[in-house]
Amino acid sequence: SVRDFKELKDDLDFKATEADRAQDTLQTLESDKTKLRSDFQKLEQLETKINTEMVQLQDKISKMNEELEVYSDTGKLKKNLDDKRELLTAEKQKIFGTRDASKANLEKLQTEHDEQKVTLEENETQRAANKS
Repeated sequence: SVRDFKELKDDLDFKATEADRAQDTLQTLESDKTKLRSDFQKLEQLETKINTEMVQLQDKISKMNEELEVYSDTGKLKKNLDDKRELLTAEKQKIFGTRDASKANLEKLQTEHDEQKVTLEENETQRAANKS
């Protein structure tokens, strides 16, 4: 009757409201799921970037430790610099010696050339005089 009908209608309205709420909850959960997946991907990318930077920093630290070993032994550094200075000084003197020898040789050759040029000119002048 009317009361049963009203109860059924109220029950139907209640179930329809619950179904709408369930649908809204489902959409909210799906939206949250999409956002969480996006955040997770961003975190994975950030983790990869951090791991790459960690490797680079570890390499840099390793290199700095090696440099620290080299530069911490100032006595050895000074000796290496002194040895290099001596080597370069000796090389410089050798180069200057070669330069000076080359200059002297050039001057000698230039003098010989000038002398031969004068002799040639005198011979040509004498031949010209003999022909006349």
